[in-house]
Amino acid sequence: MASFRVQEVLLRTLEDLNAEELKRFQWHLIQGVLDGKPPMAKGKVEGRSLDETVSQVIQFYDDDTAVDVTEKALQRMGQTQLARKLKKNLDNGKSFTLCSVNPAHTFKPRPHLYHMTFRSDRPSVPQEPPTGTLPVTFSPTPEPLLSS
Repeated sequence: MASFRVQEVLLRTLEDLNAEELKRFQWHLIQGVLDGKPPMAKGKVEGRSLDETVSQVIQFYDDDTAVDVTEKALQRMGQTQLARKLKKNLDNGKSFTLCSVNPAHTFKPRPHLYHMTFRSDRPSVPQEPPTGTLPVTFSPTPEPLLSS
């Protein structure tokens, strides 16, 4: 399954194509643009909207191949600036993409829901920093801090 990030970048890159350029892009997909990778079936992309075309490309190829095919097709069309934009947008997002998530879900920080509590059985006497790990517990609400 393709990541949402790749699909989003492909859509944002290809939305700069006009209707005729989209047809040419689809033609390149049908002809095949990468050696060793099969061309797409005519019925999968011909006459499809941009969204449908991108979905078909992502379903047909894995993420890396979908990007490579798109980049190569754009280069063959003379759209080198769009091909560079595609790579730049993907490279910019690499350091931030840790995993692929369902785009329907949104994650918002909720610091009030979890509180991290560190406990140690060691006396609170000045000493060297402890070695090893301390037990960590998560609780729905903060526990009152113990004063020594």
